[in-house]
Amino acid sequence: LEKYQKSFGELGIKEVVELYVNDRLEAAHEKKISALANVSAVFFSGGDQLRITSQIGDTPIDERVHEIYEAGGIIAGTSAGASVMSDTMMVKGPNAASFRIGHIRMAPGLGLLPNVIIDQHFAERGRIGRLIGAVSQNPRVLGIGIDED
Repeated sequence: LEKYQKSFGELGIKEVVELYVNDRLEAAHEKKISALANVSAVFFSGGDQLRITSQIGDTPIDERVHEIYEAGGIIAGTSAGASVMSDTMMVKGPNAASFRIGHIRMAPGLGLLPNVIIDQHFAERGRIGRLIGAVSQNPRVLGIGIDED
């Protein structure tokens, strides 16, 4: 938390609050939801995108994040936290995946960015094949590859 407070503080953000959710039950707990009551930005850290969406997708916290976004707030993330923004997200697949169906596993994201698929650590892990495969399986979407720096 201190690292994020320092980084966001350098950008002029005065208050940084950590909200950790262990499971879907916690994502419906009033104390957790109230932590988002007066915020204008939400930042998702990395980790496992399927864990993030499984724990908060279609919960009151997810609803609040969408309310913040629809009111003009900023929703951002790094690594898995970036991948969860889309309607459909990649959750598994070899970096140099062939373009055959079944090599890439997809799941619902949080739906903040429609019609895109985001892959992270793009150049560093050689994920162009994986992203091309995902887009070829979902031809109406734009594939976005995000590098680490």
